[in-house]
Order: sequence, then C-alpha cells, then structure tokens
Amino acid sequence: MNDQPYQKPVYPSYNGLARTALIGGALPLVPTILVGIGAVLGALVLQAVIGPAGLLFVLLVIPVLLFLKFICETDDKAMTILWMEIKCHFSRVNAHLWNNTYTFTPIKYGSHFHVYKRAFEKTTGHRG
Repeated sequence: MNDQPYQKPVYPSYNGLARTALIGGALPLVPTILVGIGAVLGALVLQAVIGPAGLLFVLLVIPVLLFLKFICETDDKAMTILWMEIKCHFSRVNAHLWNNTYTFTPIKYGSHFHVYKRAFEKTTGHRG
C-alpha cells in the first residue's frame, strides 16, 4: 500500500478567460453592440414612419450607454447579475404560496429521469 496521503492534482487555470470583454475597460461588448444595433434599426423604422425626426431615436443610446458604464465600472459581471435578478423577479410565479420565498437550483426537479437516478447511484473514487 502507498503510505503517502492523497494529493489533489493541480491544474493551471486561465482566470482571464472567464472575464467579460469590455470596450475601453468600461462598457461590456455584447450589450453595447446589441444596444447600438437596436438603436440603428429603431431609428431606420421610425425614420420611415414619421420622417427625419425618427433619426433622433439614436440619441436614446446615450443614457443607456451611460447606465452600462456606471453599472460595470467596478464589476465586469454586473450585467450577468442584473440579468439573473430580472429573470428571478419575473419567474416568481408561486412565491406567494410559500411566504414570498423564492428558491432556484441548478437542476429542474421532475424534468429528467437521470436527475432522480443520479441520487441513488453508488459513488466511486476517493472523497477527501
């Protein structure tokens, strides 16, 4: 038998790959592009409907981009957190039945048989 204690393997991590891409260190790339495309398409539609004054719709991008800059200046994952808060707020269907308590888990109970089967499988390997 081996008398040495179990050593967990150490792997190199690339933590920089998990960071959100930012424009100028302040604006998240994907939301900025989506806001810009939405503003341009909205301005083109409004320009066709109400005339040249519809192009002023592009100016609504300025407060939205300032909001993005303000919310993401200290945390690059702030948009992800904001999206999770919005998603949880609108998915509170039966929270009033449970004393306004909302719980979410990374699995969906009852959606797949393997979720229940996994709970009863015999675990193998070393547990430290």
